Amino acid sequence: MKGLDSLIRLHRWQLDEKRRHLVELERLTQHLAARIRDLDVEIRNEQQVAGSSTEAAMTYGDYVQATIGRRVKLDASLAELQSQRVVAKEEVAEAYRELKKYELVKARNQRLANKRRQHQEQQVMDEVALNLFRRRNDG
Repeated sequence: MKGLDSLIRLHRWQLDEKRRHLVELERLTQHLAARIRDLDVEIRNEQQVAGSSTEAAMTYGDYVQATIGRRVKLDASLAELQSQRVVAKEEVAEAYRELKKYELVKARNQRLANKRRQHQEQQVMDEVALNLFRRRNDG
């Protein structure tokens, strides 16, 4: 039973680690998505400024090119994180299934041990009752 308890602890720890990794990936995904939204807002603001000022309009093209490059990199990073999240979710699900296997085996072993103990107790009680019955009938 101690070996099984150790395996359960190990698998719980592994599951917790995989969950922590998944949470970190989700946090990073949200952070990148927020950076992309901020960049979009920045582009819209710069468009308005460029539309109202001829001096700003002259440098707007270079700004847009640089910003588009940043946006492409952020989109690629976001896509990579999302694919990592899919893998991490699958790993969490698999780790959970493995943990449940061991927990179910432990629960089954405990049920069997309880049944054996109850059966032994019942045998003792039957023996006591049989001895009492014999004493009454012998006397």
